[in-house]
Amino acid sequence: VILSSTFGGKEASMVDENVNPVNLVLSVSGLTATQLAERLGIDKSNVSIWRKKGRIPPTWIGRLCEISGLPPCAISPDFPPVSQMRKRYEE
Repeated sequence: VILSSTFGGKEASMVDENVNPVNLVLSVSGLTATQLAERLGIDKSNVSIWRKKGRIPPTWIGRLCEISGLPPCAISPDFPPVSQMRKRYEE
């Protein structure tokens, strides 16, 4: 399930916890796990570990956003959608 929000004037998504963020990145980017690992300059086993855990380490979120075109909130629960961030600052 993908929940929509606004991100820089564009539609952004926040992924339900049941969606594997690595699978989402792979699907959107059209890359295989091996190709993604090569683009990141890491061993494929790291991507496999992230996939099994269903979580991407925060240090890799920015790079994966660049590769996939997804906003941070789409691949990590550590980054709330912009609309939620605005609400926090307005309070």
